[in-house]
Amino acid sequence: MFRQKVMKGVFWSFVQSIGMRVITASVFFLLARLLAPEAFGLVAYAQVFINFAHIFANQGFGNAIIQRKELEKAHLDTAFWSHFAVSSIIALISVFSAHAIADIFEEPEIAPIIQVLAITFVVQSFISVQMSILLRKLDFKVLALRGMVVVCISSAIGVGMALAGYGVWSLIGQQLSAGIANAIILWGISDWRPSFNFSWRCFRELFSFSVNEMGSNLLRFLGGNTDRFLLGYSVGEEILGYYSLALKIINILLELTIETSRKVALPAFSKIQHQPERVLSYFYQATRYTNYLTIPVFAMLAFLAPQIMPLVFGPQWKDSAILLQILCVIGILQPIVQYNTTVMTALGKPRWQFYVSLVNMVGKTLLFLLVASYGVLYVCTAYDLVTLLTVPISLYCIYRLINLQIGTYLKQYVIPMGGIVLAILCAWSVEHWLGVLPIPLLDIAAKGLLIAGLYLGFVAIMAQDDRRWVMEIVTEFLEKKRKKKTA
Repeated sequence: MFRQKVMKGVFWSFVQSIGMRVITASVFFLLARLLAPEAFGLVAYAQVFINFAHIFANQGFGNAIIQRKELEKAHLDTAFWSHFAVSSIIALISVFSAHAIADIFEEPEIAPIIQVLAITFVVQSFISVQMSILLRKLDFKVLALRGMVVVCISSAIGVGMALAGYGVWSLIGQQLSAGIANAIILWGISDWRPSFNFSWRCFRELFSFSVNEMGSNLLRFLGGNTDRFLLGYSVGEEILGYYSLALKIINILLELTIETSRKVALPAFSKIQHQPERVLSYFYQATRYTNYLTIPVFAMLAFLAPQIMPLVFGPQWKDSAILLQILCVIGILQPIVQYNTTVMTALGKPRWQFYVSLVNMVGKTLLFLLVASYGVLYVCTAYDLVTLLTVPISLYCIYRLINLQIGTYLKQYVIPMGGIVLAILCAWSVEHWLGVLPIPLLDIAAKGLLIAGLYLGFVAIMAQDDRRWVMEIVTEFLEKKRKKKTA
């Protein structure tokens, strides 16, 4: 029963990720064509402060609610009112300090952007608890449908504003409308409503868990935004725009791949946190299935990036191709770290997650400070290097938690790595001997289909147990559908 519920959660999480990301990626590509790189650079500047403040506004209560074994209504009420109060204060501070923040970045145009985006703090306080309740219940079908509606509304508003000539404000309108639509829909589908009840006991219980989560988020923020701050300061908003675009593509693909399973992993592993052998078995499976998707996606993107960037985004973005190729290494490594830290949280070790994030942040900050003046290529390489160095640390933590066997763990990478290397070598050989097709889009499509076909064929042959397991799930699903129709 538990496995079926988890698989349904993964399925609907995958539906949500695919549906939302296909739409958002399409809209993002369109906005990249309609807007100049400077617009994305300005939003990147403002987003540094907004993301920083969101860490303190949220307080990490969302995961504390999901992970907690015994949850009272007072916990939910306390989390809501605490989030609302802190978010309101931070929103006011943001409005009045926006010009001072703009002076720090030496970009006066970001002051009004920060003031408008301050609304998102209050909006998020109406989303967090409702979202955590649905995640705790593994109710991913409702979340998937909600996400699709939200992304359609916000995308229409963003594109409409861009076509109307609102420039950078179309990106702001897209963000605001997404948050507001999200809050309205969640309150419409959820039966929980906060009462005027605040418990200091519940606050302390939630905060004792979430303080480590908040600390980890803060460290990830510092490590993840030092690069943008230093690049913007050193080389200007245009180069920052190129870098932000490449990183945005990586993050979109990470959402489509690793986030699909991570969203399910936290509540699922939390429910079996006192059964380490069971957790270990599911951990191996989840790692392997995630690798089947993430490794070929990012390897293929690195191979095709020089053709994809100017074709999809326009010739003005061609300089982002080499950055994207370097950052694809993160796409392969980051799921390891992210998934491992999620398991630490689910098993009640948020402090360990904090330590991993601390190492990651310190390493990134030091390397970025050393190489930022040399240019964006060095920053991308430093990003890869620190992520690579963080992997063994996170694996050691998992070993301590559930007695991870490194040999068994590494086996989860053999088939996907072998398959994609073979497929790309074949595609490169074909290109080398036959040349490229005269139409760029057809050439990319032909290479992509060749790589995908070879990879899937290799996996089907080498991973027969997984193939049979997937077929059993599909057969069971179709049988249930047939019985419902005949009933």
